[in-house]
Amino acid sequence: MDDDILDDSQNSRWKRSKRLIHAARDVLDEAIREASKPGTTLGKFGSAIHTAADPREYRVVKRLVGHGIGAELQCPPHIEIGSGHNGRDDSSTRLKPGMLLSISPILVEGHSACAQWSNGHTSATVDGGIGAQFGATVLLTDDGAEVLTGTPARQ
Repeated sequence: MDDDILDDSQNSRWKRSKRLIHAARDVLDEAIREASKPGTTLGKFGSAIHTAADPREYRVVKRLVGHGIGAELQCPPHIEIGSGHNGRDDSSTRLKPGMLLSISPILVEGHSACAQWSNGHTSATVDGGIGAQFGATVLLTDDGAEVLTGTPARQ
């Protein structure tokens, strides 16, 4: 989109949106790099995501961060962010080579609380703020992680 065709209000929102989108991708990349090491725990993902998101002044939607992939698309272990920037529920689960995980943090500008729509799938922030999400399917290996899904080049 050409920034010159937008009025000041639209241009400001467009620039904020682009910044948020780039931050979401960077946070995902940094979290995978930091947390995908054999022997660490799932809770490390929550910590790594916050460590990457906090300086950018975005909030993370705590209950929508990632999950295992197996016989079902979304199966345990579940990766959530709890209090103290640690994962919740399966946070003490040790990462092992062969685990297949979906890591997909959502960053938002405003409040991180979300409400689920009646369709049972769509969520929106309670304050109507914008959000951005990038996700990756990660195979844990003896040396760290292999990212199995790609993302398009930045524009």
